[in-house]
Formats: sequence, C-alpha cells, structure tokens
Amino acid sequence: MSGWIMTHSGKPFYPARPAPSDIDILDIAHALSMTCRYGGHARRFYSVAEHCVLVASQVPAKLRLAALL
Repeated sequence: MSGWIMTHSGKPFYPARPAPSDIDILDIAHALSMTCRYGGHARRFYSVAEHCVLVASQVPAKLRLAALL
C-alpha cells in the first residue's frame, strides 16, 4: 500500500489507516519540535513543541497531557 511516511524513528506510518501501535510519542515530540508556529513569521524560531509546553504550564494538572499534544 502506498501513502506512507517515514517517521523520525524509522518506522512507516500510514496516515490513511493509523493504528495505535504505529504511534510513537518520541516521533510526535520530534515532529512538534521541528515545526515552526505561525508559518515561520515569528521574529525567532518558535516551535509547536515550545508552544505546547507553554500551554501545559498554564492549564490545570489534569489537562497537561492533552496540552502537550
């Protein structure tokens, strides 16, 4: 089947048919850390991961994991 992407960890991921076993939190963290917020129109590099950590620090404890994603 085509339509897959290679993740940072080297595993194939099929976006059209994702399976929980195909998801690695380290792949998510890597991708978010490499993705720039605001389409790169900030004065400095501001990653989605940095934004998620900032949001997580501002929400109640029970919502922090969700804020990180």
